[in-house]
Amino acid sequence: MAAFLAASAVLCVPNVASAAENDALSASLAAFGDAAAARRLEDQIADLVKKRNQAGMTKLVGQIAQNDGAFMEKMDSLTQAKNRVPDPEMTRIAMALGPCHHAGFLLRKMAFVLADGQAKPIIRNGVIMIDGTHMDDMYAEQMSRCERLAKQPMRKIKIGSMCSVNGSGCDEDPDMD
Repeated sequence: MAAFLAASAVLCVPNVASAAENDALSASLAAFGDAAAARRLEDQIADLVKKRNQAGMTKLVGQIAQNDGAFMEKMDSLTQAKNRVPDPEMTRIAMALGPCHHAGFLLRKMAFVLADGQAKPIIRNGVIMIDGTHMDDMYAEQMSRCERLAKQPMRKIKIGSMCSVNGSGCDEDPDMD
């Protein structure tokens, strides 16, 4: 939450069509920037994967889509914009996002690819990895930065390799060849 409060001094949610959309974007921005919320979501995803609870993952993705889908779509549209000029206000917000926001975004994207079967998780030494995507490793790296910058205690990562962060687990992660 501290990361969001610091960022909110710089960031404003863009003028959108309605107050409800504005509130939803503000809530998503706060949720994506909250290190503790990201860890809770990581715990939830890891628990569902370890229990092989596909129905639970699908339900979780439904909640993510409902709560954060509009924000995720707007962020995705910035990187996928071909032959059109991205919304300048959303571009400004995207450029100001920090590692906690990126970690939250990656977690949600992983939940989507796990729920729809685009990726198959592998558990190595109790850590969930999604071979061939690098999303899990990028999440671990961004979450590590997030916790350091937010001055939160570093927890053992449950998703992704710490290889790019501190060199540990590189031999266990085929994406780090």
